[in-house]
Amino acid sequence: MRHGKTAGILVLFAFIVPLLAGCASTMQARSVDATDAFLVDPKILVKGGPDQALLRYVDPSVDFKKYTKIIIDPVIIYKEGEMDANNRANNQTLANNLYAYLTQELGKDLTIVKTHDPGTMRFQAAIINADKTKMVRNILTTVTPVGMVVSTGQYIATGKPSSTGTITGEGRLTDAVTDQLLAMGVDKQVGGKSWGSMTDSWYSADEGMKFWAKMIRYNVCTVQKGAGAECKAIKP
Repeated sequence: MRHGKTAGILVLFAFIVPLLAGCASTMQARSVDATDAFLVDPKILVKGGPDQALLRYVDPSVDFKKYTKIIIDPVIIYKEGEMDANNRANNQTLANNLYAYLTQELGKDLTIVKTHDPGTMRFQAAIINADKTKMVRNILTTVTPVGMVVSTGQYIATGKPSSTGTITGEGRLTDAVTDQLLAMGVDKQVGGKSWGSMTDSWYSADEGMKFWAKMIRYNVCTVQKGAGAECKAIKP
C-alpha cells in the first residue's frame, strides 16, 4: 500500500513540475491605484503601453542621450513605521533586493555613481505595498485542475491569480544636478503559478522586482536610443 501511494505521489509531481515550469513567475496587474504614491504626482500620470509601467510620465522635452551616469538611491519602504518587526524585516529584504537588481541592470548601460555631476540621472524607488503568497491555498489552486480553472477565472475578473503574492512600487527619475523631473511611473506585479511561489512565500514579489529592473533598463534604452534592435535585444 505504501509503495502504491508513493508511486502515485511521484506520478503527480511528474505531471505538476513540467506544467509549472511553463508558467510565468510574475505578470503585470490589470490596473494600479496610485493614491498612496508619494514619489510621483498622480495627476500627470498616463496609462502606460506594452512593456511600460501601468501608469507613467516621461518629459518629452528631455534629451536623454546626454545622460551617461546614474545615482540609485536606497529603496524606500512605504508605511514602514506601521509594520511589525517580522513584516518590516521581510520588506527590508525586498528593498535591498530591488536596489541590487536596479544596480545590476542599469549598470549594464550607465555608470553607477554617488556624486551629483552633470550628465547624471537620479533614480528613486519605493515599495508601496507587498503581499506574500498564501502558501497552503496557493498549492491547492496550483495542483488541482479545478483550482486552476478557478484561478484563471479570478485573474480575468480581478487581475490577480488566486492566492499569489503581489508587489506595488513607484519610481522617479530626475536630473541629479537640477532635480528636473525626467520620468516617473507606478506599477503592480502579481505572481504567476510557478514552483518558486509554492516554496517561497515572497518569491512572486521578488520576481516582480526583477522584472521591474529589466523593464526600467529597457525603457531607459528606448528613450536614449529608440526602439531599434539594440533595445529589443534587452526587452524583458
